[in-house]
Amino acid sequence: MSVLDLIKIEKGQVLFNEGDLSEQMYFLKSGKLKVTRNLDDKEVVLGNVTPGELVGEISFFDKNPRTATVVADEASELAVIPAEKFKTIFDELPSWYQVLTNTLIKRVRNADHQDIT
Repeated sequence: MSVLDLIKIEKGQVLFNEGDLSEQMYFLKSGKLKVTRNLDDKEVVLGNVTPGELVGEISFFDKNPRTATVVADEASELAVIPAEKFKTIFDELPSWYQVLTNTLIKRVRNADHQDIT
């Protein structure tokens, strides 16, 4: 597998917005990201992404729009995982593993659509 492209974003820079379509997910190498949603015209912080974690994986897998906005909480470096590179590897996995992954993504997406109180 070839080396992944790296990107750097500065504090306050948006990585992607809620509702965007996805062609890649990201692996956070350094820095910190904030995950937010707009609910009733208010920004609600859902969590943070720290080094060693993926971000953007839900919409990457299910090809639905992004469920949240991700903003750099500090200067960050990320590896970009494009869909075509991932698909090559994913297609080589056993079919049961592919089904497991897709099932988990569906469950996370459904849970994500539940009301936040």
